[in-house]
Amino acid sequence: MELNNQESELLYAALMSAFPERHTLKQMVKHRLGQRLEAIAGGENQTQVVFNLIEWAESKGKELDLITGAYQENPGNPKLRAFCQQLCQNPAENFPELSNFCQELLKAQVATYNDTPFDVQIKAEDLISDQGVDFRPLQDLLAVGNWEEADQETLAVMLKIAGREQEGSLNIESIKNFPCQDLHKINRLWVKYSKGHFGFSVQKRIWQSPEVNSDITKFISRVGWGWFEPENSLLVIKGINLLNFDLSAPAGQLPVAVTYNHPHGENTRTKMISKIIVCNL
Repeated sequence: MELNNQESELLYAALMSAFPERHTLKQMVKHRLGQRLEAIAGGENQTQVVFNLIEWAESKGKELDLITGAYQENPGNPKLRAFCQQLCQNPAENFPELSNFCQELLKAQVATYNDTPFDVQIKAEDLISDQGVDFRPLQDLLAVGNWEEADQETLAVMLKIAGREQEGSLNIESIKNFPCQDLHKINRLWVKYSKGHFGFSVQKRIWQSPEVNSDITKFISRVGWGWFEPENSLLVIKGINLLNFDLSAPAGQLPVAVTYNHPHGENTRTKMISKIIVCNL
């Protein structure tokens, strides 16, 4: 396939949005293209590297591999998804080799919307917990897209419900005993206002996907909380201040503060996902 200038520019913008940091782009190129990023696309900064990566793909006739690989690595990124959807409007006419990919893209979209409906109605009883904790401040933050403060408010209301405000974090026992009804209410708000991009149920869907297959290392990489360095057998967790608190972040990245920087690390995150599954979000 051969992209025109406009399509190349859109691909550039999509890749910059989906892989804003060097290590995430490096991981995608290694996983999906079987190449070392440093060997095929150098540059002083991320903009140069992404530009050179596209030029490398065009020179090698690997545009399709780059597009499909990028989407498979980060299917939740809105710009990348929109770019792929645009290419798939008339794949048989424009890019016949994209037909199989476009069919899989359509299936994934249907599955996403079926599993994570975001056109839910919020009722008055959805805005207060059984313990009397008010969810309206969380709703207000989500309604205006203030994702970072909404994430912190999510932690705050969950600590209140669990009676662990003084400790400042949930432990394994409090996660296990957290009321499923309140977890559903919090999740409903996140899913509604992010249009299915964020929420506990989105995290569950990713956790149970064939790509992640209940692997905590793959899950953390997929939602953008960190990455795995195979050469060092090391799972690197990003500082929470380095996350992207907007809709360009990977699907399922938020909420995150409730299990972040926890002394029990991956064990706590795994327990939280188990709770989400038990509560049937």
